[in-house]
Formats: sequence, C-alpha cells, structure tokens
Amino acid sequence: MSGKKKPTQRLSGKIAMKKNLRRLLSDNEVSDNKID
Repeated sequence: MSGKKKPTQRLSGKIAMKKNLRRLLSDNEVSDNKID
C-alpha cells in the first residue's frame, strides 16, 4: 500500500508544479498587458 502511495504523491506534486508554473505565466502575461 505504501509503495502505491509514493508514486501518486509524486504525480500530484508534478501536477501542482505545473499549476504553479501556469499561474506564474498567467501573472506575467497580466503584468505585461498592464505595462502595455
């Protein structure tokens, strides 16, 4: 059971990282639009 939980946690971590990256990209786009 514990062996199966580790990979799922890694996948969830990767998804969280992607979400954070998308948020940072969206924030940068908004700031760029404001500057323009």
